[in-house]
Amino acid sequence: MALYLDATFSLMWRYRFFYANLPDILRRDESLQEKYLVAQKRMKANLTAVIRQFDEAGWVAIDEASQQDMANTLKLVVSSWIFYQSAQVPGTVITKQVVYQGVLQVLAIVRPLTTELGRQNVDKLIQLYRDQTPQS
Repeated sequence: MALYLDATFSLMWRYRFFYANLPDILRRDESLQEKYLVAQKRMKANLTAVIRQFDEAGWVAIDEASQQDMANTLKLVVSSWIFYQSAQVPGTVITKQVVYQGVLQVLAIVRPLTTELGRQNVDKLIQLYRDQTPQS
């Protein structure tokens, strides 16, 4: 999970200019919008696979329909985190810490659905990212 979150949010950090202006950019370029939609489908498939692996490992107890709902919710948070943060306070500078706050938000969504074993592992991840994110 840490590797997946790091990879996903690192890409968001690298292309933060894109996410900060996403609706406007996609509106201007139909080809780019199609590629973005393909990437979104891939992201949902990856998130669903991670959730399924968590379920099989006994980290969460989520039925298949709820796994799809969870994947959609996580995709929404991941995809819109930078735009959301930029819109909260005019002039917000997107830093790695802001991106890590997005990782913490994803983990906050997952944590209530964890088993005891899963909670121990998710709590370790939460601590890892909290150590990299000054609290506001």
